[in-house]
Amino acid sequence: MYYNIQTDKLYDDELAMESSSSKMKFQNFLNDHGIKPGGGSKHRAFIGFSEKEQKWYGWGIGSCGFKIGDNIKKGHIVYPKMGECELKTLEDCKMAAIYYSRAVRQ
Repeated sequence: MYYNIQTDKLYDDELAMESSSSKMKFQNFLNDHGIKPGGGSKHRAFIGFSEKEQKWYGWGIGSCGFKIGDNIKKGHIVYPKMGECELKTLEDCKMAAIYYSRAVRQ
């Protein structure tokens, strides 16, 4: 699942929802997933952790969550930084979120 701030749509597989206020919609997205922003300031990244989902999220013009067991493959936006790999620790997930956030802010 990811939220695209530019198009103001939340994508969950093939379902897209629209809202009149992207800032409010994004805040609802954070709240719905239990995401607490933080942990990225020294990395110059917008990231947050969801204790409920055990995922690190990164965002910019879009957002993406990373959990233990996720696979990064060629074609994924963080592939150039991480290569093909499986995320095995929460620290791996945090780094993927940081790389994602940086990539979607450029």
